Amino acid sequence: MKNLFAFNNLGKLIHISEVNKRNNEYYTCINCGKELIAKKGKIKAHHFAHKAVLDCNFETYLHKLGKLIFYQTYNQCVEKNIPYYVEYETSYICSTCESNNAIKKTCELGIQVNKFDLTTRYDLVNIEKSYDGFIADILLESSKKEINDKIFIEIAVTHTCEIEKQESGIRIVEIKLNDEKDIKIIKEKSLNIENENINFYNFKTKTTDIRKPLNQCDKEFEVFSVLKNKKAIKRLVKAKNIQKILNDKMYVYNKILFYDNNESERFGGYVFIELVEEASNNGIDVKNCFVCRFFTYNNSYLNEMPYFCKRLKSGFDNTNIGADCNKFWRIGKTYTQQKI
Repeated sequence: MKNLFAFNNLGKLIHISEVNKRNNEYYTCINCGKELIAKKGKIKAHHFAHKAVLDCNFETYLHKLGKLIFYQTYNQCVEKNIPYYVEYETSYICSTCESNNAIKKTCELGIQVNKFDLTTRYDLVNIEKSYDGFIADILLESSKKEINDKIFIEIAVTHTCEIEKQESGIRIVEIKLNDEKDIKIIKEKSLNIENENINFYNFKTKTTDIRKPLNQCDKEFEVFSVLKNKKAIKRLVKAKNIQKILNDKMYVYNKILFYDNNESERFGGYVFIELVEEASNNGIDVKNCFVCRFFTYNNSYLNEMPYFCKRLKSGFDNTNIGADCNKFWRIGKTYTQQKI
């Protein structure tokens, strides 16, 4: 084994780069306790080697090293008021529109990653201390009696954290070490969510509600409406203005579109067409060409109008002209109903 770390004759954990061969110090293996020799030649990479050939397991050495480095690093942070961060997720929501009977919706605004300095809450660190029937590689706890929660720091080399620990409800940070280079994860003093060598168990996503008065909410919803003149429109409306529209007598029908998974699948790419059909199917007197028997799409390359009236034999580009057409003939069953 070619180790990069060892105990010196004072019992201090040191890296091979800290060795001064002129001092003639005595070094021992942090795993087996046997004597090591500091190899600092000009050809091979510097390392510690066992003086005698022994069956010292590297995985066990790396596991112990990880615990010692964390213990040493974290203690220094506590003593010198240096932050040791852990990342956590905060889910931001806005429940402003829950107060509106027409909307009754909480908006999910996304998840943000924040940092918390562990040393501000957990000022005690112990190696292999038992808690609640488990032994933690590293146990973080508080000296304050009113703070009872703990955090386990688990060092994983060949074996990940056992299922019983994962399902215990105790918050656990598991740090995966593949070799000595991964020790930098611990020394960086920041346990990051996106680091593939770090797993978090039983950490709950914090939820923050940024609710504000409804009359200040600029969240936009799509609203489909049928007017008294039997025309149909779809537009974006700010939440603070929706109730005004619902109370306006110029609209005989309104539908607020929320676009959750079910709505998205239902409406697809022909939202307006299907909304017109739905209103007509529900008995709303909407005179839009999409629900007229004479409507079709214009397939002529000579006419730039996208739609065509088979009765008037002319193209057009606005289906609301049906509201003023004396030839309008509502179909008994719309295309959507036929598909069902």
